[in-house]
Amino acid sequence: MADNLCTYMRDGIALLMFNKTTFAAMGWAETTGPTTLYVSLHTADPSVAGDATASEAAAGLTGYSRKSVLRAAGAGGLTVSGNVATNATAIVYTITAGTPALMTYAGLSIYASGAGNLFARGIIANGGVTLGPGVTATIAIGQLSFTVL
Repeated sequence: MADNLCTYMRDGIALLMFNKTTFAAMGWAETTGPTTLYVSLHTADPSVAGDATASEAAAGLTGYSRKSVLRAAGAGGLTVSGNVATNATAIVYTITAGTPALMTYAGLSIYASGAGNLFARGIIANGGVTLGPGVTATIAIGQLSFTVL
């Protein structure tokens, strides 16, 4: 039997991490942390120890940049249900030049660009999204999820 966090703890951590919601039972109040997180796209699993640039889409795709999401519930942020956070707003990428590539993973960090630790990573549902010139790639509401285990 694997040792995992109990439901109450996982759910509280998810709310604190993704929505900046105080976890009163633990005395964890979020008052100084970032209010914005950044979604990076990856051609392969950046791994649990991954850097935000591991297999990131940036190479060879002009116009690519990480997209911001609010660290809050509702529009522009992440919806947390239990221990799972999903995107509450569509995330849109527009590329102006480069070779099309399929993005199958997304990462979540506090970095708008460059290297840095990922906080979470997840598979993009429905087979991912293709980035390329003339293609508006959209991660639909709920298509991206991050789970606290």
